[in-house]
Amino acid sequence: MQKINVLFNLIIAPPLLFFFYAFLEKQNATGKQLEDASDLNIKVAAIVLVVGAIVASKVVYGRLVALARQPMDLDQKLQKLLQAFIVRFAILETPMIGLVLLYYYFDGVVYLVMYILILAFYTLNKPSRNKIVMVLGLSGEDRDKVLKR
Repeated sequence: MQKINVLFNLIIAPPLLFFFYAFLEKQNATGKQLEDASDLNIKVAAIVLVVGAIVASKVVYGRLVALARQPMDLDQKLQKLLQAFIVRFAILETPMIGLVLLYYYFDGVVYLVMYILILAFYTLNKPSRNKIVMVLGLSGEDRDKVLKR
């Protein structure tokens, strides 16, 4: 469990630090002004990227969790689940960095809103002992081992 939490924090740290840097930097500068058509195209692409990342993270995570639920010993199940979490978080990290770049270069509030949306989704999916037990469908001795770790 500690390994999963450390990985969760290590994966979220770079986009958060980059976001805070960009946000503080933008307080003293003005962004590039785009024409309406270009701005709309970039915003639509960003929305597609965000929605695509959320959907892809759910689909890929679901498939990897299905593999982790196969009959095997507890350590193997936890290792497979760890891989599922890493892949899910990495898929979500990519658009977060992209949105920070868009915000930094084009100074649009819509990019901040989308960033916060992905950050909220990311945070709500933070692993916990109870989630691990529920996701893997553990019971009995295996359940007790996970809850006591």
